Amino acid sequence: MANDQITSKCPNCGSHLEYDTETRKLKCVSCSSLFEIESLGRGDLDEEEQDYFAMVNELRQTKLKKEMVSSLNCKNCGAHLRHDQNTTSTVCPFCGSSHVIETNNEEEVIPIAGIVPFKLDINECNQKFHKWIKGKFFAPSAFKRAKFALDLYPIYLPYWTFDMECFTDYRAERGDYYYVTVEKRDINGEVKKERERRTRWSFRSGDCRNSFDDIMILGSTNQNNYYYINRVSKFDFTSMEKFNPQFLVGYQGEKISLPLEEGFNKAKQSVQWRIRNSIEFDVGGDEVRILHMHTVYEDVTFKQVLVPIYNGLYSYNGHQYRFVMNGQTGQFSGGAPTSAAKVVALVLSIIGIAAAIIFIFVFLFLR
Repeated sequence: MANDQITSKCPNCGSHLEYDTETRKLKCVSCSSLFEIESLGRGDLDEEEQDYFAMVNELRQTKLKKEMVSSLNCKNCGAHLRHDQNTTSTVCPFCGSSHVIETNNEEEVIPIAGIVPFKLDINECNQKFHKWIKGKFFAPSAFKRAKFALDLYPIYLPYWTFDMECFTDYRAERGDYYYVTVEKRDINGEVKKERERRTRWSFRSGDCRNSFDDIMILGSTNQNNYYYINRVSKFDFTSMEKFNPQFLVGYQGEKISLPLEEGFNKAKQSVQWRIRNSIEFDVGGDEVRILHMHTVYEDVTFKQVLVPIYNGLYSYNGHQYRFVMNGQTGQFSGGAPTSAAKVVALVLSIIGIAAAIIFIFVFLFLR
């Protein structure tokens, strides 16, 4: 089926529009005219949640597939644009106009439910970047004083979010500490009494319940910096808007590429540590050994959302370093050079402190 384009042409001067993070409106890059984005609602998107198991059943039965489009024509200048099948929006390199690529409703098996708009612009990102490098303790001093020309690429990344109720049956062993007095010989051959800790183990079984809300799983299989992205992927969903393609004007957007079932499997893996913590709390004691656990997932719902991320790149001493920044909160994660001299100085300081402690111990107790 054919795809539609949502273009960003200013009705006043014909130039192109971009989403403005300060006013939360569409702004003309030439005449600075502002245009409202139709609000479809924000904050509580519970009504957009879909039943996970029902959707999986539908996908398996119908085997619906989206029609992928690899090219389109710019409605502003007529240029022929090519794009990745996972692209939801693009910018024409010839005239600078933005295009949002939409499929028909019949092709959207799982529509986008919400979008967290960009809150930080590129200037604010530059400020936060230079503040970040000043806080890198092990970075070279020259690096911390430098001013960088950053390559910043704003993009809306797709995520699955899952809500679920988890019921877990478990078998475990509870360990309780107790102490006994034992006799030991010191280095001089003298017998001394010491208290020794031991653990008494007892069998436990039971069940626990956990509720999870908005477990976020990155829906892109095309990103090569998952580690950095996951470190900054905490968003204030109370500021989320119901999806309106106009928010994508002026930005790159990526279509979801991680299958729904794979996303749910990752969501289950991500909550395992919290389930284990609840079992350990339920069992009590000083130590817990979990022998077996089985979890049933119920009332599972999901939605697809877009979130704002800046992919960044900078160079220092001939090396390139990648970083990412949360486009809503400014949370930052990335690579940075390390000063070998500072690392060596720290290691020598630790060795010096350890040697001083040993010398004091020998001087006071073993002389």
